[in-house]
Amino acid sequence: MHFYGPFSDELAEEFEEDIQKNHILTISPDNKYIYLPGTKCEAETEKGFSILGDHKEKFDLLLNRFGNKSPGDLELYSTIHFICDTLEVFYKTNDKNHRIEEIKKAKYPKFSEPKILKCYDEMKEWKLIS
Repeated sequence: MHFYGPFSDELAEEFEEDIQKNHILTISPDNKYIYLPGTKCEAETEKGFSILGDHKEKFDLLLNRFGNKSPGDLELYSTIHFICDTLEVFYKTNDKNHRIEEIKKAKYPKFSEPKILKCYDEMKEWKLIS
């Protein structure tokens, strides 16, 4: 099983605009994949929270779980979710060993087996995968 993840030109353009507007800062010019809130981020965030309404608590939970993760960690979490969901929907299986083997095919050796297992177990604990 091999898939390429989704990519959105529109999202990439909006993200670049946010960097230009100082809503988002890169940590260093050497690493363009680690970001921090920019000086104008708080005002924009407050505007956005009003849109969330009843979903703010879920959004806060999401930020608490994933807001401090590195792009690499987020890549692994999203891959785990995608593979587990795909195996369940198309192959009607949620066998942990089968899932881990498929995740390793996609992400090992970039991510170690202990790291894969740790992230998998966290996602199970958080009920993000069944």
